[in-house]
Amino acid sequence: MLYIIFYLISQVLLSFCDKASSNAVTNMRKAVKYGYIRGFFGALCAFLLVVFSGSGFKINILSVLCALAFGLCIAVDLINYLFLAKTGMVTLMTLTNQAASLILPTLAGLLLFNNPVKPIQWIFIALLLVAAYMLCDSSKNIYSGFSYKTVGMLIIRFLAGGFGTLSMQAFAKVGDGNTNLFLTIAYVVSSVIMLAVYPFIKTEKSRCNNRLSKKLIILSFAASILFFAANAFTVMAARILEPIIQFSIATIGAMVLNLLMGAICFKEKITVKSSIAIVMASISVVMINYFN
Repeated sequence: MLYIIFYLISQVLLSFCDKASSNAVTNMRKAVKYGYIRGFFGALCAFLLVVFSGSGFKINILSVLCALAFGLCIAVDLINYLFLAKTGMVTLMTLTNQAASLILPTLAGLLLFNNPVKPIQWIFIALLLVAAYMLCDSSKNIYSGFSYKTVGMLIIRFLAGGFGTLSMQAFAKVGDGNTNLFLTIAYVVSSVIMLAVYPFIKTEKSRCNNRLSKKLIILSFAASILFFAANAFTVMAARILEPIIQFSIATIGAMVLNLLMGAICFKEKITVKSSIAIVMASISVVMINYFN
């Protein structure tokens, strides 16, 4: 249970850093620079753990393929999030990601392994999407920039989060268990992607507009450590808790705490509608997990 508490603390602080970073990023060039630095720090943290934990550098090809997929998902999700969070509530960002982590693996089980989705699960999947719609409506009342473009970015976040979860699940099944090396490769991949696309991004006329502030560099460093910590605590919790207990507590806790954090730190008003949406989402998460 202690690992879940540490995960929730890491997740809420990470959400704060991500939202603050989103507010500070003003163009794509800055976003990619930020993503590169964050990936670099994340890779460094994971690499140091590989060295000092004594887990070694041996890894199989399937683990590498899973890490490559996860790194791509990290890169896409991060850049998308930096612009998405400008027009959406923190808890909506969390719900989208958590819903993806639950819904896409469930559907993948149906399509790839012929694991049937029970009728009651379809009901709660629909209820989860209704909850997301209600939070979208609440976001419209807070952020004037909420538009169809925002919905498109939410779909991208949903897909990136879902496929990221599938990559980690695939690693758990076919990998060699060297989680730190898996994360090291994934973070390196995300940084390499940022470096690859950077030259193709249009340069702002003012050089100052392309520079990262000290605030953004500090946030990227903090976010990389917190992202790594959240993933590490998730892996640790998975070893001692039943999946339904772990995922339910982690998901519901993250949504509720981020709702409160958004209200306190970013003045995102908590309404009756947003509160009902979180309750609906919480019930859906528990029930979908229960019938898996």
